[in-house]
Amino acid sequence: MSKAGITQADVRRLARLAHLELETAEVERLVHELGAIVAYVDRLQSVDVAEVGPTARLPLERHRWRPDEPRPSLDRRRVLDQAPASAAGGFVVPRVIGEEPVK
Repeated sequence: MSKAGITQADVRRLARLAHLELETAEVERLVHELGAIVAYVDRLQSVDVAEVGPTARLPLERHRWRPDEPRPSLDRRRVLDQAPASAAGGFVVPRVIGEEPVK
């Protein structure tokens, strides 16, 4: 268990929720790393900021949304002609997801 109260069971539960397979050494390392993060956030929570005013303010008029109106887009053939590889009206990219899960 870390100083912040993170346990191996906590890390294993988070890993399961994230669909991650962790080795025992990774679980142990994450107990300490996540514990350090939680401890740091606890320290930040104890800082009194009641007298601190906002440090930035964005003018609302400058950031108005533009109307969502249809407009012409790029010509598909022209864009595909500039691609390194294309087929069947789309881009050809290297395979990044294989048959076996990455471990």
